[in-house]
Amino acid sequence: MDDQTARRLLREVRRTAAALDTAKAERNTAIVAAMEAGIPRAEIAKAATLSTQRLKQIRRECLNDPTATG
Repeated sequence: MDDQTARRLLREVRRTAAALDTAKAERNTAIVAAMEAGIPRAEIAKAATLSTQRLKQIRRECLNDPTATG
């Protein structure tokens, strides 16, 4: 593999990693909003394809971390 191809592939990895971080932050904000609106955790978990335990972790992370989204 030449250097140009490697640089291009690494740029793509960085770009998609940043997009994933953004998407996760948006998902977490939506999860916390749904929880605060009183939607049952089982329904939220199913929609997010996560466990209810993970929802609790996300809520804790968002509410305890002032830099976290949500």
